[in-house]
Amino acid sequence: MQSLAPSTRRLYGVGQAHYRAYCLTYMRNPLPANEAQLAEFIAYLADVVKAAPTTIKVYMAAVRTLHLEQGHPDPFEGTSLPHRVFTGVKRVVGTHGRLHRLPITLSHLRAIISGVKRNQQLSPVDQLMVAAASSLAFFGFLRCAELIACKRGEVTVTNEPQRHLLLAIPKSKTDPFRQGCTMSIGCADKANTAICPIELLNTYLAVTSRRSRMPPTLFTYQDGRPLGRQDFIHHVQQALTSQGIQDAKAYLGHSFRSGAATSAAAAGVPDWLIKAMGRWSSNAYQTYIKTPKAAVLDVSRAILTRGSKPTTNVCPSKQPPMHKYY
Repeated sequence: MQSLAPSTRRLYGVGQAHYRAYCLTYMRNPLPANEAQLAEFIAYLADVVKAAPTTIKVYMAAVRTLHLEQGHPDPFEGTSLPHRVFTGVKRVVGTHGRLHRLPITLSHLRAIISGVKRNQQLSPVDQLMVAAASSLAFFGFLRCAELIACKRGEVTVTNEPQRHLLLAIPKSKTDPFRQGCTMSIGCADKANTAICPIELLNTYLAVTSRRSRMPPTLFTYQDGRPLGRQDFIHHVQQALTSQGIQDAKAYLGHSFRSGAATSAAAAGVPDWLIKAMGRWSSNAYQTYIKTPKAAVLDVSRAILTRGSKPTTNVCPSKQPPMHKYY
């Protein structure tokens, strides 16, 4: 499984462990599995393991990988019974109990930064850290894993051709070969400096540069601990709750990314530019590099003003309109 990402290998390992447990319990030969056996395993996952349909789908892929690595053909190829059983499980189980993730839009970002600055459980420096991280996650269309992994040396502020921030992303979910990319994030106007990613990051970096020991991770608590995913989400939800936002638990790490796209679309940013900023396709880094700098830098301002439009001297994408960015 060397071609798989570490997180995928871990998930597949769990799925294959369940498959071996199933075979041991019902005295089935693990390899190769026949059509009826695969269907029975799916029913086992739903009835005994109580796995959700999305998890079952991952475990089915794990069993397929197990077969291929051992020199057997794809056990699901040419079969119909496993897929019919899986469809039946989805109809019976559905998605009950799953928390629907809500997007963090511009108004939510304002509430988060305002709430964080009033959080007495955090020191002033840590309040600034969470505020800067929230703004960068939003205006950078970042995945939570990308945000948490940011290093100090990967962030640069430049004034050419206009003031903006350069963020190097060495790897991401859609960049398995780690070709990396550098994102350009424009600054906000004077009326919105309170939520501007450049202003917040500059202030945060200036304050933390006085530390005697400088950690490599960009976002760290005053005591040196790195900001973790769950900690970040907790601070965000806590800030939203303090500002009277209902269903705060529905705002998770991915909410910044989907909310930025939603806000950009509402502000009139073209679909092709939203897709480039969010790197939603497998060759997103190539699309991004070809995007004119002026158009990219105008995205932040367009979201904030809702009236301005990015540079229009570039042909829009021929791709169909996108209506959801989740």
